[in-house]
Amino acid sequence: MEDAKDYDDFEEYNLLYRPWCVSENYYGKYKWNQSIKLYENLEKQKWTSSNLEKLRQNYILGGKEMKNFLGKMKSRKKTLDENILNSDTPGFDEDRMTPYIDLIEIMSLYENLDEGDWVK
Repeated sequence: MEDAKDYDDFEEYNLLYRPWCVSENYYGKYKWNQSIKLYENLEKQKWTSSNLEKLRQNYILGGKEMKNFLGKMKSRKKTLDENILNSDTPGFDEDRMTPYIDLIEIMSLYENLDEGDWVK
């Protein structure tokens, strides 16, 4: 156990971003309309389902892997929307939480919808 690192040295991130609120009168960070904007950004840049799966896997692997993957995707002109999350850490908000894991799960359920069928 002497070789074990002190866990306080690791930055902690939360891969859950819940519960989403669909109410028109809700103005907090879990607003459903925010997820729609993130989705539209991914669609506009034509992220493939395989790239989204790799994004999800790299979130799970950790920060270093995530930064490497995002760097590779940036070279292909595919980025995560930093304006919506307002954070210096790509893919995370100011509380070190990411909506992308939940969003990728949701997108996998609705990947065959035509334009305009996404709930607004």
